[in-house]
Amino acid sequence: MDQYGKYSESEISAESEKLPRISNPTSDAGNSSGHIQAIHVQSYKLEKVLFSSASRIIFAVKEDIGDRFVIKTVSEDIDSRYNRTREQRQQAQLDALRRNREITTDVYLGLAPIFGDILNCFSPEGKIVLGEVIENPEQRNLDPNFEYALVMLHLSEELQLNNLLKHDIVPFRTYYIKFVTERIAYMHQNLKPLSDSKKWGSSQQLKGKLLENLQLADQMLVKQPQHKATVELLKKSLLDIFQQLRYLRYFERRKIEKHIKRCHGDLKTQNIWVIDTDPLSKKYWQSVKILDAIDFNPAFSHIDILSDFAMLVVDVQVQTGSESLANEMIEFYLRLTQQESELARFIFNYYLTEKALVRAAVSIIHDNEPKLGHRFLEVAKLREKELCVYHYTK
Repeated sequence: MDQYGKYSESEISAESEKLPRISNPTSDAGNSSGHIQAIHVQSYKLEKVLFSSASRIIFAVKEDIGDRFVIKTVSEDIDSRYNRTREQRQQAQLDALRRNREITTDVYLGLAPIFGDILNCFSPEGKIVLGEVIENPEQRNLDPNFEYALVMLHLSEELQLNNLLKHDIVPFRTYYIKFVTERIAYMHQNLKPLSDSKKWGSSQQLKGKLLENLQLADQMLVKQPQHKATVELLKKSLLDIFQQLRYLRYFERRKIEKHIKRCHGDLKTQNIWVIDTDPLSKKYWQSVKILDAIDFNPAFSHIDILSDFAMLVVDVQVQTGSESLANEMIEFYLRLTQQESELARFIFNYYLTEKALVRAAVSIIHDNEPKLGHRFLEVAKLREKELCVYHYTK
């Protein structure tokens, strides 16, 4: 999961000279390969850039028509997901395009070759120049001399779920949440079970993943040692689950019932747009656009569908400050997906607790937002109490 910083339009030109560059071939080199024609290049004026160690998300205006687009480029750095070769970065972009189209079909336009030295930075003019967008690219169609950008439609920030949830009128928030929940339930039910499911979702694999997440929580305490008592309580409760045979069987049961799938992996309110909320439409679910699926690390995406949904639930609870709204969301989802058993509820509470703890650590360590991290810890404490109630009453 990338942690992004941001440059505004006014900062782009100044910062462009400070960042490292890697040059692409000129348009003439592209012509000599026979793959790319320079006549098709288009210039995009940069408005805003989000950056991480692995990629750049560029908000830009296509200069000839004035339409807005979002452009993702990957960086040449030590990030293991993209590695250091151009072929591997091309493959990463192909994987991202295919994966996201499986979830939302009509936002991701295709790949386009990048002209100039824009891979790791911005041009001094605050522009990016791309070739023609290839709608359905294959590796054999990509010119080995060029880096490629993933081109998407620009969706209004006003329709982003995290902004829609800022409405003070509770029925509005409830309506949006139910609409989105129904879309995700539809998505989860239509995902195919993993073909290599033996590797994913086992109690052993989940314990290993938990231990990695708890290391992140320990790093959080370096910055915020006042949370030590809370973190230690959460760690003990989560680890104790893997000492109980019946709970280990619960996880294995989820595998047997084929609930481990290749999920979105990063369901957060800022990755969801609600374009239209007409429930009478036969394809109403297509109005909810879910973007930025995890495509680089199967440990994040090859997960239980309850784990996938849990990330969004804790985010909504923190964003709105409403435990009741989060609980309504949970009940609606469990009913839609026919997962109302005690086993499913216990597993869900485990994932809710873990996800809230991880989000707290990420907020404090990577985002430098200690207040937000504290709110996630409060949610983790609430969900941990429900785990304990189940443990001592069942």
